[in-house]
Amino acid sequence: MSRALGLMRRVRDNPANPARLLAVAMFASATLILLLGHGATFSGDELVLVTTSPGLDLHTLFEPHGGHLIALPRLVYRVLLEISGLDYLPFRILAVASILVAVWLLFTWARRRVDPWLASGFCAMLLFYGSDYLHMFQGNGFIVVSSIALGVAALLALERGDRRGDLLCCLFLALGVLTYSVALAFLAGVAVNLLVRRQWGRAWVFALPLALYLAWRIWLIAADVPGDGGGIDIYSLLLVSGWSFQSVAGVLGTLSGLDYAFTGGLVEKVGPAGPPLAVVAAILLAVAIVKRGLGPVLLTAIACALALWTMQVLSYGDAAGLRIPGADARYLYPGAFVIGLVIFAAIGPGPVPGRYLALFAVVVAGSVTVNLMTMKDGADLIRDSASQVRTYAAMYRMSVPAPSPGEKPHVSSSAGIMVAMINSPYGDLGYRLPVLLEEPEPDLEKLDQVMAAVVPFQVTPALTGGVACRAVTSDELRARPGASLLLSSAGGELLARRFADRATALAGSLSPGVVYRVKVPGVGQLPWKLAIGSGLKSCHRPA
Repeated sequence: MSRALGLMRRVRDNPANPARLLAVAMFASATLILLLGHGATFSGDELVLVTTSPGLDLHTLFEPHGGHLIALPRLVYRVLLEISGLDYLPFRILAVASILVAVWLLFTWARRRVDPWLASGFCAMLLFYGSDYLHMFQGNGFIVVSSIALGVAALLALERGDRRGDLLCCLFLALGVLTYSVALAFLAGVAVNLLVRRQWGRAWVFALPLALYLAWRIWLIAADVPGDGGGIDIYSLLLVSGWSFQSVAGVLGTLSGLDYAFTGGLVEKVGPAGPPLAVVAAILLAVAIVKRGLGPVLLTAIACALALWTMQVLSYGDAAGLRIPGADARYLYPGAFVIGLVIFAAIGPGPVPGRYLALFAVVVAGSVTVNLMTMKDGADLIRDSASQVRTYAAMYRMSVPAPSPGEKPHVSSSAGIMVAMINSPYGDLGYRLPVLLEEPEPDLEKLDQVMAAVVPFQVTPALTGGVACRAVTSDELRARPGASLLLSSAGGELLARRFADRATALAGSLSPGVVYRVKVPGVGQLPWKLAIGSGLKSCHRPA
């Protein structure tokens, strides 16, 4: 027993071991993410970048995406698409690399302030934070996470206190601003850090990146650029306190693993464990402030957190009911990082007694084990979404004529994005027909219904003079895409199928005895099959 305790002390007292443990966790996390995420493909947001990449110019480069400036990600996607086409693995590797870099930078910042074992344990939890499966398994996770990494890198550079550090801090903030709006939270933190220390001569460090962002916003207004993210509701500022509390509750509940959704799947609202944990965290923060005061480092961390949540709540008005603080996966990773900054700044330096480290190790183990399950749940959702994307890409390829060369893609709707993907120079994202037909029958029936809704049958009364009709003896009438048919019936709904074994897609309604001209939609060789139950007649005009 004494030997075991001695070994544990030697492991604990070796200053290199926390970093070694985190390195092992990073390798395990990267491997697991890549294995679990097999079968993933581009999300809807990513397809916007894919479809706009061929015609990427300065105007498109600086167009907002969901109100965000993402100039650097647009360039990165253009380069990767030119190199690897629609192979999704390079994008997933980029997202994983962003997570590893961001976590290591946070560890570097934290171990200067707290016991390195605390820093290593918290960062290990972030590596397996499956509740934010979107940033973990989707390639565009690198957009958000790399902006976090640039923000933390800016904080590290600022600590140098010399000219080179200031230049690096300014550069990292500028790159972050060009990557994603989350970087603005770290810009606010740097500004608070310098201003509270009355470092007026260094204000340019944050002023230049801020000027870059403001210049972009002014250009959006002056050039009347659509989609400028103008859905900011100033009244939402009244909700900052509630949004912040629920964000803290959501992150602590899911990161700890205590708020796993046993009802199936991922958390859709702040769980029961989150609010008590948030209250405890607030009390401990207040105690830390009373004991040690509000130093520049703690003020910087708090400023980063409040700026992040203020930005989020300002855009809440346009998405009321769709974005839930503490539950929406897109908010969890950024929230976890800024909460980590506050925790590390509040704890302060000094070794932690062994019994408390042992208790913390139990917390970390519980977090990682539960979040391994949320990683699996999230990966399943990502694969289901990827299958749907590939299915719909195939459907549009067989339903809609390809857009004209040089035609600007209409990325404001999912339909416009799918149409633009039909003749993408980077490849075909959709399933091949044999693979598509292996989908479950209910999915194929739904696909037929969606196809008939996207490109509907044109059913109009026709002139009946000189028309001869004969009964269709089979249960269905085959019709090639693009064909124009003359049909009559005893009345009823004209149903159609193209992929499924049963006709469920509504092509139109026929009145008894009326001859209709039916224009069959779609492109390609796969025919439609039409059915009306009974009494269907095929008509023609004798020569």
